[in-house]
Amino acid sequence: MRFLGYVLCGLLGLSASVAQAQSGFLPANSTADALITGTALGLTNGYASRYSTGIAANLFTPQVDLHAQATAQFQEESGGFFVGGASVPVAPYIKPTFLVGTSTYNQGILPELYLYGNVAFSTPPKVGVVVMPSFT
Repeated sequence: MRFLGYVLCGLLGLSASVAQAQSGFLPANSTADALITGTALGLTNGYASRYSTGIAANLFTPQVDLHAQATAQFQEESGGFFVGGASVPVAPYIKPTFLVGTSTYNQGILPELYLYGNVAFSTPPKVGVVVMPSFT
């Protein structure tokens, strides 16, 4: 694919972190974070420009972590995508994660069914090593 003219790429990443729960909004001893993204790619030579926007959020508690992500793509074919899941520690240094997602009908620009899993094997904090085999 040849790109004639200009190519404009932009990425906005906004990350917010919420500290210890004090107002009752979050469970005790929990944290949360969120990431908002947006991209734009301007094309010429008969191709439509591409735009993408998304948000991802996580809630971390001592018992379970919750994960969610939503994305929208706008180009010749547009679509939306959502994935959600959880991580649950099964031992002090072992935490599996499982996510499942789906998208709108979109002729293949986003997965119609999305499955993701991993198991994080970590060492004590003084060592600082994490091994995380995964599947998608």
